[in-house]
Amino acid sequence: MVPADGVRVGHQHAGDGRVRLGRALRTLLPDSPPVLATVTAYTDFDHLTRAADAGFDLHFTKPASPVEIADELSRYLIEIDVQDGRRMAALAA
Repeated sequence: MVPADGVRVGHQHAGDGRVRLGRALRTLLPDSPPVLATVTAYTDFDHLTRAADAGFDLHFTKPASPVEIADELSRYLIEIDVQDGRRMAALAA
């Protein structure tokens, strides 16, 4: 398996494939989970909740602009780095 820092998942049809994939990736990579983002046409609460429950970090609704996706991913990754820095400082203290 090739390690990945992030995964973007899109799907055309309703179903649990995206949810199963998210859960599988979280299970396979518990020590260094990738950032999971989904791009979907679904905006209802049920789909959003299932994606979050499966471990997806970000949700984009089609048509999502590539610039919006890149900006949000950048902000998310910066926040992760800040949080990791705080954890490392707390462990060192």
